[in-house]
This record gives sequence, structure tokens and C-alpha cells, in this order.
Amino acid sequence: MTALLILLAAPPEYPPVVFPPGCEGVVNVRDLGAVGDGVADDTEAIQKALDLVSGDDREFCGIAYVPDGTYRVTKALVANRGRKGSGTGPWLWGQSREGTVVRLDDGVNEGKPFEEQSEEDKEKNRPRKLVGGVTSVLQLHPFDGGVRTSANWFMRDVRHLTIDVGDNPDVDGVRYHATNSGLLQDLRITGKGRMGINCEFLGESGPNMIEDVEVDGFDIGIGTRWCYGQTVVRARIRDCRQIGLRTTANVMGVEDLVVTGTPRPVHVEMPKNWHWWSGVVGLVGGELRPSGENAAILNEGKLYLRGVDGPEPLVESAATKASPVSAGSQYASHPPRDAAMGEAGLAGDFLPVKAEPTVPWEADFAKWVMASEHGAAFNDRKDDTAALQAAVDAAAAKGATVVALPPTPRGAAAWLNMEGDVRIHGSVRHVIGLGWTRILGPGSFVVGEDAADLVCFEHVYSFGGRPVRYVNAADSTLVCRSLSGKIVGEGSGDIFVTNCPSGVELKGGQSLWARSLNSEGKAEDGSLNVNAGGNLWVMGTKSEGSGTRFLTTGGRTEVYGAYEYTNVGVEPEDRRPIFAVDGGSLFVGGWREYCHVGKPYVVKLRVGERELDREAIKGRETAVLVAGEE
Repeated sequence: MTALLILLAAPPEYPPVVFPPGCEGVVNVRDLGAVGDGVADDTEAIQKALDLVSGDDREFCGIAYVPDGTYRVTKALVANRGRKGSGTGPWLWGQSREGTVVRLDDGVNEGKPFEEQSEEDKEKNRPRKLVGGVTSVLQLHPFDGGVRTSANWFMRDVRHLTIDVGDNPDVDGVRYHATNSGLLQDLRITGKGRMGINCEFLGESGPNMIEDVEVDGFDIGIGTRWCYGQTVVRARIRDCRQIGLRTTANVMGVEDLVVTGTPRPVHVEMPKNWHWWSGVVGLVGGELRPSGENAAILNEGKLYLRGVDGPEPLVESAATKASPVSAGSQYASHPPRDAAMGEAGLAGDFLPVKAEPTVPWEADFAKWVMASEHGAAFNDRKDDTAALQAAVDAAAAKGATVVALPPTPRGAAAWLNMEGDVRIHGSVRHVIGLGWTRILGPGSFVVGEDAADLVCFEHVYSFGGRPVRYVNAADSTLVCRSLSGKIVGEGSGDIFVTNCPSGVELKGGQSLWARSLNSEGKAEDGSLNVNAGGNLWVMGTKSEGSGTRFLTTGGRTEVYGAYEYTNVGVEPEDRRPIFAVDGGSLFVGGWREYCHVGKPYVVKLRVGERELDREAIKGRETAVLVAGEE
């Protein structure tokens, strides 16, 4: 295979994050006694902030904010303490990755006992189990393993800081557990530890996202298993002693991965020879430089690569039924299939890849407007459309750039109502919920022709209710980050979707780049994601429910790392496909369906009148689906 490095657009810059004094929904750890001088023990102050925004006694799920400084901790920081079956948050934000450092004391587990390891754990290089010791610096679940849990741990959002494990060989940087919506972004994780990001300590995790993260100096950089999908974007992993990225029983979309100074940069595992649970990876772009003679990737599962640079041979295949194919900078561990079940060949023309643009952070607090000051109120069951529009209008009138939405008070019955449309215009470029902000539709935020060149929405959720729509009806760039609803393109401006449990719809002419797209629910009328004449590029997607997931009518769609979790049985007469093409084209690299209840989809892919169904695909594994223009 000829390796070719795909040069992507430069990753977004992350400006320092600051909040207005007394900002509702923001808990500053300095106000709780944290010092940040690297000497004082700040463990309890940071833990208290996490408890206030995501614990059992919280008033709201807001943002725990850590200003620049070095914060010494002596034990694990744990999210959702006191919760058992489910949890929301935390939003843990530092001021900047370079300036906000959380550092664990060296040698915290000296003298602590360990449980005996099984032979399998030893073979798989899994960590020893501490008895009463510190297992990680940050733990995004109240339990650190050894229990059954649910898939109801939502909206973990950790950004803009450094986590230093120190000299603690049996400690992880982050024990990461998040379902449906989770984001580790703009982090540096360093130290002499066991695993930089551990997504293996509990099952029932995912889908979630890791973006613009540096991991340096661990046994394993990132480890994942028993996840419902995961997206990794622009991870930089250096000088790990064993493996850079390890995954099994998971479907991953991976973009622009760089691993250097590590014996095995990537290992796609198969657990216990269960081929139906092997890792599935769609990897686009990056550089893999093993430190020894190993091939960069050991693949025991399903793998699609494009544009990955590294020494030959790039891939060592250990899959029992693999019949790899390659073309130029592409590699597929199993032959691509089309709707006629032929070996379709690998496509040669792909959509351009664009990184999410930089979203400026407003440091002038005079340019912040609080929606609560204009009548937006929870729990009164009134329509808040006029109040939200008044906040936007007031911001535009004085040249303000930010409209901040308060976090939803504790209680499932609390939300804002938006029955009509709110027009974004003038100087307003950032509409942000300060943590868990719930707004129910059926109204729309509409970016019109008089809007700023770039408009960003984040932390606005229609969780469990009528979705709000986010409509780009102009030539502005629209960024949707960590929100749920329906994202619609009606104009000509680019759209970027990051970490969103949402559906998307392009009505012609737009380009949309989605990373970690979680589209759930029944698609009774059409499809959850529709591309009607635009360019739709998706890195990492998971869905559950029934009906068509992706419908392409006259446009170009590319999907990498696609996991269809069919959690309801599909009746034999239900021939709605997972992927449908009625004009246009589709390319899927790295795909799996798994059905826990009843039967899986009858039809996997339909192109015009041609179908790839479950009888045709049985026993004929594939890593790639190709649907040519109809």
C-alpha cells in the first residue's frame, strides 16, 4: 500500500476561557478555596465544585471552572458522587490547556496492595486492580470498575487543561465514561502512568468524543472496549511504552491520528475470538511511527484506512477471514461491497476535509447578555420565544457577541419552551448554555442573511422532548457543538457539527462536516439524516431505533466509523434500509450493525432498486460500503 499523508486544515485554536464575575451556572474553584500555587492541596475544593455541578445535591448542572494555575491533588477527582443509575455532567473547564494544570502527587499508591491478576489480564496488559488506592486523576463515573452500570451517564464535557499523573505507574490520567454526549477537548495528559485515557474500566459507555488531546508518556495512550461508538479527532500520542491506541468491542471513527515513539501505534483487538465484537475502525489521515520493528497497526477486526503515513508494512493483519484490498493510500481489511453485493472497489474521489473553525471567546464582559434578564424562565410553562428573541435583539443593539443561557434547575420538569423561531442577527456570534440548558421545541434558531460571519451554538439540549431546530439559512458558517436537536442547512454557508446527539438535513448546496453524530429514534417519515444535494461528511456516528438512518438524494455522503445499534427488532416486512441512495453517492468506511433484541435490519443498503440485505451479506464480512451514483 502506498502511504500518503492527508494534510488537513489546521486544528482550531482555543482561546483562553474566562467568565463574567458571578456568572450564573459557573462555579469557580477559587471561590471554594482552591489556591492553584502547586503547593496547597486543592483536592477538596475541586471535588466540591464537581459535586455542586453534577452531584446528588446539586441545584443545577453548570460549569466547574478552573482558572490558570497549578492545582495539586492527592486523590482522584470523581464526577457524580452519590449517583447510582444515571448522571448528568460535569462540565469541567480550565482557562487554558497551557495554563491550567491539575497535578497528582508522586507515589500516591506506595505500599497499597493489589489484587491477583488473571492470565488473560496479564496477556492483554490490563492494569492491576488496586485495593483502596488511587486509580486515576479524573474519574467520570462514581465507580471505577467492577460493577454493572447503565448507559445513562450523559454530557461529560472536559476542556482546556493539563492533567499530570506525576510518577504513578498504576494510575490513569482520565477514566472516561460518557454516553450519547461526551467530549474531552483541548487536553494535555502527561506523566509516568498506566493509561492516558482509559475507556475500558466500565462497559456501557459511548458514543463519545476525544478531540485535540495530547497524551505523553504512558504504557497505553488511549484504551477503549465495550463502547457504543467513539470518535477520536487529532489525537497526538507520544512515547508510550506499549500501545498508542487500543480498541476492541467498539466502532471508532478516527481522524488525523499521530502516534510516535511507541512500539505499536494502533491495535484493533478481537475479544476471545468473538469476531462479531472485534474492533471496527475507520481512520482517515495521520502519521504512525512505531519505535521498533512492528507494523504500525495490528488488526484483528475490521479496518478502513486512507491517507495514513508510516513505514511499510503499515498493517499486520491477524483477522482470520481477512481478504485485504488496497488502492493508492487506501486499505480495507475486507472487500468493499455495494448494493449488488459485488466487490465494489475503493473509491478514488473524496470530499475535502475541513476542521471546525476557531470560535472566538469573548473576554469583554460588557459584550455578554444573559437571557434570564430578558424574561426567559424555567418552570412557568410559558412560551419563551419572545424572551429569547429579546435577549438576542438587546445583544445586537449594543454590539454584544454572546447570549448566555442559564443552566436548567434540578428536576426533569424544568425547561424553556420555544414555540416559535428566534432570529440570530447582528453582532451575536455565540449562544451558549452554561452547562445543562434544556430548551424544547418545535421552534428554531435561524441564522439569517444579517447574521455574523460565524455563529456558534453549544450546550443547548432538547433531551427527551420536542427537538429545537438550528437552521443555517445564509452564507454564514454555523458551528453546533455539544447540543441536541435538528441541524438544518437551507443556505450556502458551511456547517460544523461536533459531539451532537442530533439529526442533520441538507436541503441542497451546503457542506456539512459532523464529528460524533448520535442520531437516535424512529424514522417514521423519511430518515434521521438527509442529504438532498449537498456534501455530508461524518466522522464517527452511532444510531439506535428503526428506519433509515442516512438518506442521500442527489448529494455526496461519506461516513467513517458507523455503528448501528439496533435496540428494537426489525420485522421481516420492514425493508427500510440503514443507508439509502436515490441519486448521488455514498461511501461508508468502518461499519457495524449490532442487534440486542429480535432481528437486525433486513436491508442494510439500498441504491435505487438494488438492495444489500442480511441474507446476501451473511458470512461475507465487509469494512466498507460503496453506493455509486444512481
